[in-house]
Amino acid sequence: MSFVDTNSILEQRLKNSWSRTPIKWPNQVFQPPEDTAHNPQPYIAFNHRGGGAEDLVLGSDNPWYRWHGIVIINVFVPENIGMATLRFYGDLIKTIFLQQPRAFQYLQSGIIRLFVPQVVEVGSVVGWMQVNVMVPYRRDSQV
Repeated sequence: MSFVDTNSILEQRLKNSWSRTPIKWPNQVFQPPEDTAHNPQPYIAFNHRGGGAEDLVLGSDNPWYRWHGIVIINVFVPENIGMATLRFYGDLIKTIFLQQPRAFQYLQSGIIRLFVPQVVEVGSVVGWMQVNVMVPYRRDSQV
């Protein structure tokens, strides 16, 4: 029933499947990449948010609980280079989270079920074009 274990396996899923750009991880020092001419280069950022929680089984010696959450992968490309790369990277990341298994367990995470990811165009943000790949999930476990 661990949020820590859930976060670890979701990070690992992205890390093991993504090599096209650097990944910005939460609360770590990160400098957006540049080429040798100091032109900004694409990168992605991993975010994980917990949501609501509920009891699945009441009045039992073995209660089950359900937590909802969302993984948000931000994709950034420099402005003024078009949308093709941005949308392509969004689709690639979506595919990572659509791959089987979509229901799994890791250490004390409980049973994690990934739902269909959605790619959402955010637009321009301080010199970068952005899409977000949003991956809702639920996690069921006993305490």
